[in-house]
Amino acid sequence: MGKITINERTIKDPITFIGEVAGECYGSDVTDKKKNFKRGIDCISMNHGRPIEFPSVYLKLDGYSAKVIRELYTHIIDVSRLQASTRYITYDNFDYITPHTVSRDKDYSFTIYKECMSLISRSYQHLLKLGIPKEDASMILPLGMTTKMVWRVGLRELIDFISKRSCTRAFWEIRDICEDIKNELREYSPEWKILANDYFKTKCDVSHNCTESSPCHKWSKRSIYENRNRCR
Repeated sequence: MGKITINERTIKDPITFIGEVAGECYGSDVTDKKKNFKRGIDCISMNHGRPIEFPSVYLKLDGYSAKVIRELYTHIIDVSRLQASTRYITYDNFDYITPHTVSRDKDYSFTIYKECMSLISRSYQHLLKLGIPKEDASMILPLGMTTKMVWRVGLRELIDFISKRSCTRAFWEIRDICEDIKNELREYSPEWKILANDYFKTKCDVSHNCTESSPCHKWSKRSIYENRNRCR
């Protein structure tokens, strides 16, 4: 499975930082770190979005499929990203992700899957030997191939990302990414551990109801009409 690495440029005290910038709006004493921390918790708990946008996470995703990385590209607010190039990097022996549904069937599905990946790898190498540029030969590379990406994401967007992508309706590999990010941030600093434990939650755990058409029944499902009235 893939690996998340938190870049050291990610600040260690995001909650205190939120409280510091928010304190400027109220003319508060921003030299007191304890007061900044409390103010930061208040901002996050009350979902005051602007201050939450100030901290960013800088991380590297390595060993996840090209398929799941494509899903990260649908999150476009307050993010920056760079992905390993198929134009300049040679992928003659690429690694790939094998879904659990395939790997557990060693007799048939796994054999088909493995043979297909092997054929693509050999064909890619053959095209390069024939003088085909890497940027053209790479057109045959599969979505299951692993790739590398560096990602900067603001805290507000990261909270929203995890709330949506840790839902059971989301693709299994992106749910794994959510858990991997939370686990790495828990180890990065005490303040990130608080955020990961208390504020990086699935959307249904925040609202205590499900809005999906096919719920997992963790929470009861409300109708669209009930949800609309609840928001008024």
